[in-house]
Amino acid sequence: MKSMIQNIKEEIENLLYPELRPYGRSDRDRLLRKASDTPLEPLEWVGILVGLVFAVAVTRYSVAE
Repeated sequence: MKSMIQNIKEEIENLLYPELRPYGRSDRDRLLRKASDTPLEPLEWVGILVGLVFAVAVTRYSVAE
């Protein structure tokens, strides 16, 4: 049962992080920790905010009708 859950977890990671497929389990964990320690750049923040505003605008527009 545990290996089945582990396989599902690995398949989900492969879908979410295709760049990490060539790396082993310990390398993946290390790389993800390193990436989480890296701060977001201003352009990334702008993209997040634009996406958020767009999502709010679309959902409010569709709810209003």
